[in-house]
Amino acid sequence: TIRSKCCRFLELSLIDDAYVRLMFEQTPRPASVASTQPSAPLVLVADDDPVQRRLLQAILQHAGYRVALAVDGADAIAAVQRSAPDIALIDAVMPGCSGFEVVAAIRATPGLDTLPVIMVSAQDDTQAKIDSFASGVSDYLVKPVDAEELVARVHAQLRAGDRWIGH
Repeated sequence: TIRSKCCRFLELSLIDDAYVRLMFEQTPRPASVASTQPSAPLVLVADDDPVQRRLLQAILQHAGYRVALAVDGADAIAAVQRSAPDIALIDAVMPGCSGFEVVAAIRATPGLDTLPVIMVSAQDDTQAKIDSFASGVSDYLVKPVDAEELVARVHAQLRAGDRWIGH
């Protein structure tokens, strides 16, 4: 399948811009995010799985977003404070500091308490989603993520939060 081929290439570190364009050519770019440039919204991706991190990064960069990466929960908290992203995609289950703990830290930080946060999880049950929303997330995506849905949800959260010019 396309996803398994993409994951295999990601694992082998053979991904390049031409391959990303080929794999995600159907993924629409929001009109106001035509290319990855310094004024494009910054998305923080926090996931302990390197394949998932690189896949999300490839999809988002192809859609024109800038991407910062975090390898675990503690790194995500530091990255949010250091890089001031426009939105964060946080894996629910990470070693050390869970996605829920990351969201709690973000919500407890003045100036970051309104940051859109999308929880990304392999858990597709209703209770996991309810618990995530109760913890303060803005949206919830189930792994494996669909590229078009990911871009649409990021775009919608940024537009709803009025976090970039040109929406």
